[in-house]
Amino acid sequence: MFRLCWVNMLRVESGTGAVHTAPAHGPDDFMMAKQFHLPLDNPVGNDGCFTAATPIFAGLHVNKVNEKIMSIAIARRIVASHYNTS
Repeated sequence: MFRLCWVNMLRVESGTGAVHTAPAHGPDDFMMAKQFHLPLDNPVGNDGCFTAATPIFAGLHVNKVNEKIMSIAIARRIVASHYNTS
């Protein structure tokens, strides 16, 4: 499920102004989730790996799946393009 939420914490000078949110992983995201009544699901275990709630990535560490996530998102036409800022 996707939902657009307009907030004032983004700067378009740094990119498109469109970002994902992870309510269980940061104070700004958490506050936005509360404001827009978004679910606070946490698909990441204490070991930093995705749980069984995310079958495609279950057991994989969050720092090791970015390329796989992006390739799936592009293949499904969820994102048109992306770039790394680091």
